[in-house]
Amino acid sequence: MATRRGDPMKRRTFAMFLTATLVGSHFAAAQVAAKARIGWISIANHPLVDTFRQGMGERGFVEGENLTIDYRYAEGHAERLPGLVAELVAARVDVIVASGSDTVLAAYRGHATIPVVFVSADPTTFGVPVNFPHPVGNMTGTALMYDVLVTKWVELMHDLLPSASRFAVLSDGSVGDRQQTATIVRAAQSLSIDVVLLQAASVQEFKAAFETASQRQARALIVASSPFFAQQKQVLVDLAARYRLPAIYDHSDFTHSGGLLSFGPDLDKTFRDLAGYVVRVLKGAEVSSLPVTQPTKFVLSVNAKTAKTLGLGLPPLLVTLADEIIE
Repeated sequence: MATRRGDPMKRRTFAMFLTATLVGSHFAAAQVAAKARIGWISIANHPLVDTFRQGMGERGFVEGENLTIDYRYAEGHAERLPGLVAELVAARVDVIVASGSDTVLAAYRGHATIPVVFVSADPTTFGVPVNFPHPVGNMTGTALMYDVLVTKWVELMHDLLPSASRFAVLSDGSVGDRQQTATIVRAAQSLSIDVVLLQAASVQEFKAAFETASQRQARALIVASSPFFAQQKQVLVDLAARYRLPAIYDHSDFTHSGGLLSFGPDLDKTFRDLAGYVVRVLKGAEVSSLPVTQPTKFVLSVNAKTAKTLGLGLPPLLVTLADEIIE
């Protein structure tokens, strides 16, 4: 028996099925195309990775859905970083996010063609030739200006402790921290302040560093910016309290954890903005079209409760300049 041709209902049903199939296939293809894989590498597990993830989510890339992040941490051992960079290159991630000076240096020396978006001290100060307005090669990101900011740390501690003649400086030994330390020493010397240099690349070395500061009668502590120190902020803050050593740090996470002072870039904004650069690269932007940025917002945070515990009076000018005072 011959079938009826041209049945309107069947034609509509077939058309709807065909449209749904094509649309579904297009949507599935778009989903696959939108999936991204990035590598996150640092000397230690940086707490602001959560802020970065939020920044990615705000731009439509959600980990576990259309975004995979391969995490690589050197656990405080800089010598492991080149191998970790090589792992990310071998994994063929779309973008490498490098946090910290040693990490940026390892990414540069790894000769990867994969785009690298970094956040660290100015890379040109430790041998990475980055052109700020027009990046050449595969690297762009944010330079945090600590080579300038550390002078302010010395000045703030001098204002707080004008009679102090000896400060201690704690670094993690990284190339960025060595640059910071050299600038701190010059700034302190200009104020006739002696400097005790301390180094700790592991939690086990923290106590010995504080013991040395105490034995050398340092009146204050300047903690260099470091992803490793950020990870261990509570340990550092607790040791400063135990040794009754007034300390200044680079980020308000420290003062919110009980530290005395912090002054530095708004790192929450920095890491959200970093996500914006990563997304632009994922969507096809050339690295050369993304100028290296520098922070535009800085935060001075003062923990008044800690000052009181240490028996310190806060200078009126410091209180006036503070962006936040924690009572």
